[in-house]
Amino acid sequence: MLKDIIVDSGKYFIGMAIVALVELIKTPLIASYYGPGIFGDYAIVYGAVLLIVMFSISWISATIVRFIPEYEKKNVAGFVENYVMIFAIKSIVFMTIVWFVVIYSLKSFITPGFFSILLAGGPFSATLAMDRLFLSVLRAQRRPNKYLIYSIAQGFGGLILGVIFISMIKTGVEGFIWGQIIITLVFMPIFWFKYIKTSMNIKLLLNQKNKEFNLKLISYGLPILGINILTWVMSTSDRFLIKFFTGNEAVGIYSAIYNISEKSIFLISYTLTMGFVPIIFRLWENEGEKAVKPMMQKIVKLYLLIAIPVSLAIILLGKSITEILFSKAYLPGYTAMPYIVIGALFIGLANVYTEVFTIKKETKKLLLCYLIAAATNVGLNLFFIPQYGYMGAAYSSLFGYIVFFLITYFYSRKLMIF
Repeated sequence: MLKDIIVDSGKYFIGMAIVALVELIKTPLIASYYGPGIFGDYAIVYGAVLLIVMFSISWISATIVRFIPEYEKKNVAGFVENYVMIFAIKSIVFMTIVWFVVIYSLKSFITPGFFSILLAGGPFSATLAMDRLFLSVLRAQRRPNKYLIYSIAQGFGGLILGVIFISMIKTGVEGFIWGQIIITLVFMPIFWFKYIKTSMNIKLLLNQKNKEFNLKLISYGLPILGINILTWVMSTSDRFLIKFFTGNEAVGIYSAIYNISEKSIFLISYTLTMGFVPIIFRLWENEGEKAVKPMMQKIVKLYLLIAIPVSLAIILLGKSITEILFSKAYLPGYTAMPYIVIGALFIGLANVYTEVFTIKKETKKLLLCYLIAAATNVGLNLFFIPQYGYMGAAYSSLFGYIVFFLITYFYSRKLMIF
């Protein structure tokens, strides 16, 4: 079973590495080409889009990953994927409408350049939500090869089209967003109908009278929605506070450094999570807790074995990395790297322990852990950012993530010791 996790994680790692490589190219390109001010606007819009995606789809995606193994065991393959589709479509349409209502109601207070980026944010949130849903189905069905192919096509396709928009058509920074939207609209339907082998039951989708699954979807999924919103609070809300207290340029510098630092570590934790979570859920359904415990121990050791050396390398080479990737305007931001990287190391480790809660279907208790950590993070941000600017956000992220790790570690041991 560990071999399966390593093989699947290896394939997911390549897919995530492609995404990370695209981000590694795109972040310095946008940041250096447009400067910290405009990149700050881009970061704010991107952060808001992530929040909309969490409201619209994250809880549904989590339900897919958790319950596909259970329903496959009942020989009802395809039920979960088909059943949640109507929830997803309604949710995405509603949240996209909310986006446009909000930005048009605030149009008189927004600069034209910022409004152009916000306009692209609406369809971007819708296509990104569908993209996340599709990837969740691939994960739950254990299709890492298809995940890899899609990641390559979508990642590089969006980057190339975005470069064409800003260089040839002379759009603003929103050209990168439109490039991603168009590529997703082209590739995702093709991949969905080619690789997701389920029969769409239209009557089921329209009627949705399965009370048992409705209850599961709500009781399991809604706490996940709260968890994802609180995750956003811990990882992204500091950009809005930096903008409020210190301005756009500080947001741009911090966001650029944060993207490179945190995502380097998250690449490790996310690929392990994507590899082991579907397998662990199946192991739990088929063999129970005794089989899961030793596997969780091995996953923790594997994560630390990879993540600690990578973290040390980024910390030691932080200034050089910043000089190579960004213009001089971003160089002061390298001092935030150690705090961001160490915080990411702790949150990655905590993510392993959070799966104990999802395995046991104790998402309400997990929500409490996130609530405490998010409140700590926001409180520290409100204290540190006015005094230390974006460095205050880096301090807050580190302390908040350590608090989250400690809470999830000790609380998870009440559910399962490994």
